[in-house]
Amino acid sequence: MRRFGRLALWLCQAALALMFLFAGGAKFASPAWPRMFARWGYPDHFYIVIGVVEVAVGVALLVPRAAAPAALVLIVIMIGAGFTHIVHAELQRLPQIIVMSVLLIIVAYGRWSVGPWRKLGSSERTALASRVAVACRAAVTMRIARAAQGIKHAAGVPTRRSRVRGRRSANP
Repeated sequence: MRRFGRLALWLCQAALALMFLFAGGAKFASPAWPRMFARWGYPDHFYIVIGVVEVAVGVALLVPRAAAPAALVLIVIMIGAGFTHIVHAELQRLPQIIVMSVLLIIVAYGRWSVGPWRKLGSSERTALASRVAVACRAAVTMRIARAAQGIKHAAGVPTRRSRVRGRRSANP
């Protein structure tokens, strides 16, 4: 049974690594990604940052000691992607995001005992978990704020940024 579990974990890691390598690589090759990220209200070239992270962390999923933190990073990205699709009413993409997130949670849980943090004491593990939670919350908050700003822009509601730009252009 233990052998089957390890095999299943490796298969999950390999499948996720391939998915994120292809998804991250597509962000460099496909001209559709800059348009989509702009439509969602993200800054120029943010798709490149996400692509680099997906490719790098996709490779890290194949290294047992790095798989747990890599899975946690990708979970944060998937949470942000999920919120982006919810805010922009692209609900048909949510099942794929949920399945990939569940697989990432399985990999993070399965590989957590392999990494160097297994030797941490209880208080150190708690501190590490709280730092990860704070980072996740900050990333999600940033994504929600960006998405809300994009909705305001699409609806024609003046944002602080557009009001500031308007003042600058009025004063040559």
